[in-house]
Amino acid sequence: MNMSVAHILGNRRNGLRKTGSGTMLTGCCLLFFIWPGFPLLESVLAPQAQAADERHDDHAGHDHGEHGERQGHDKDEGSDDHDGHDEHTGHEQDGGIRLTPEIIEATGIRVRVAGPGTLGKRIKLIGEISFNENTFAHIVPAAAGVVREVAADIGERVQAGDVLAILDSREVGEAALEHSDALTAYELAVADFERQKMITANTHKMLEILSREADPQTVADLVSGLKIGAAKADVLDALTTRDLAQVSVAMAEKLFNYQQPIYDNTVKMLELLESTSTAAEAQKTLEHLDIGVAKKEIIEALADVELARANFKRQEQLLQQEVGSAKAMQEARRDLDTAVSTHDALFEQVRLDAEQVHLEAQREYLTAKQEAIAATITYPALLEQVVFDADVALLNARQTHGLAEQQLKISVDKLRVLGLSHDAVQKLAGSDQPITYLPVTAPFDGTITEKHISRGEWLGEDSDAFTIADLRTVWVNLSLTQTDLMYVHLDQPVRVAARHVDATAAGKVTYLSPTIDESTRTVLARLEIDNASGDWRPGLFVVAEVDSGDAPAAVLVPKNAVQILDEQAVVFIANGQSFTPRPVTTGRSDKKYVELLSGLSPGQRYVAEGAFQLKAKITISGLGSHAGHGH
Repeated sequence: MNMSVAHILGNRRNGLRKTGSGTMLTGCCLLFFIWPGFPLLESVLAPQAQAADERHDDHAGHDHGEHGERQGHDKDEGSDDHDGHDEHTGHEQDGGIRLTPEIIEATGIRVRVAGPGTLGKRIKLIGEISFNENTFAHIVPAAAGVVREVAADIGERVQAGDVLAILDSREVGEAALEHSDALTAYELAVADFERQKMITANTHKMLEILSREADPQTVADLVSGLKIGAAKADVLDALTTRDLAQVSVAMAEKLFNYQQPIYDNTVKMLELLESTSTAAEAQKTLEHLDIGVAKKEIIEALADVELARANFKRQEQLLQQEVGSAKAMQEARRDLDTAVSTHDALFEQVRLDAEQVHLEAQREYLTAKQEAIAATITYPALLEQVVFDADVALLNARQTHGLAEQQLKISVDKLRVLGLSHDAVQKLAGSDQPITYLPVTAPFDGTITEKHISRGEWLGEDSDAFTIADLRTVWVNLSLTQTDLMYVHLDQPVRVAARHVDATAAGKVTYLSPTIDESTRTVLARLEIDNASGDWRPGLFVVAEVDSGDAPAAVLVPKNAVQILDEQAVVFIANGQSFTPRPVTTGRSDKKYVELLSGLSPGQRYVAEGAFQLKAKITISGLGSHAGHGH
């Protein structure tokens, strides 16, 4: 095994100069401690180590170099062209070696014709299992507080929403009080909003009734069941006032119309009586005039004047005839003056009473008419005002409701930010739990991987209480050299194996770092694998095999056909029973085959099997790789 390791390290010196000897040595040494059943280790421990050994292996089951393989078997001439010499071996003048058919057969030398083939690339990479950081979280409390209860421990499986710990937080208490106030204000706003909606709807309904009904009593009966408030009474009063005003106008107008002819007749009567001297004449003159009691009183007063005047004249004549007395004449004179004064006063009083009654009727009519007009104008204005007030009140109630709802939402959001779930917020008002209660919950299903919390300790907002990881999937972090980068791309299939895991896992490359690590000169590649079994534990070292697909090669030979002679890669050209080493330039390779870029052309015959034995014979005989140059 020590010889194999030395051989491998010697063959890899060029690669070590490029990628850093420390990195490659560590990678090679790790391979011996990782599952020996992996194909890479089989190739490393093969008895015939190759000078062009690469870290790239072929796809299992692929027929690489198939064309050359068939040609080599069909035209195997390891025992042809025997020259008839008796010696078993000999040296050609060009520095090659000549073997007898018996030795060719005994050493297992097989010759093939060089030709094209296909390389299957499988890159072996060292990696490490890590947490899937998309399902890995450090659990910190939403607010600082004192730990009252710890409900979870390391290794426990938890589900999203499970309470891991309970804190006593002053900040949560303040937020809970704000929420309580906001909830009370919101409930009041809701009640007022609903009440105002009902009032506004009933107001519009009352308006619709008023548009088709005018009788106050009918309207009052129809709106009696509607809850509107003081506005209903105001409207009914206005409707009644309008109705009464219209009745008052009609009555005042009727009275005025009744008083007008009486007044006119009274004025006419007074005008006629100015030219009338006797009661009989007045009776006849005023017969057609409808005046009332005033006519009778005036005629009677006129008759009294007429009687008193006649009595005075008779007493005057008697006194002249010295039959009467002066006293009787004086009394008659006094009675005449009294009758005239009474007549004149009654005449004037009738005039004044007629004018007063007429003016009063006129005033009452005009007043009633004005009040009716005012009531007619005020009533629709009142209806408009009632509707406007109801709509404004509804708008204000809606605005108050919206503001209260917004404040409640802010208080609820604050509690949720502090870690209280929707159900906890809903139950908060009627809960017996202290208002400082703060649960620390699991954000998703997973396993507790760390715990940094104890009962009674103070926990700050930046303190890690737990770490939780959903281990149903994990990441595999791979380190790629610059050479590996050309074979690895996103979405590329990868298989992963580990020494202590029986199964293998499959995944695809999900991330390639856009930068190269300055310290290791490697590029991070990542894939995600299923870990339902729990075998792939974070921190576990693994070997990953990346399938980079097939690539054509113009000349493809088995890796055993290429040997290192005098620190130079050579293949053995077959010419009958003669075999000459020829320097070649190697290119890409897989587990079994290597591409030759120069030194061997398609159609040339070369040693596909037994090249190591030829190399040994040449080394023992003292020949070197210069033999093929004819030196």
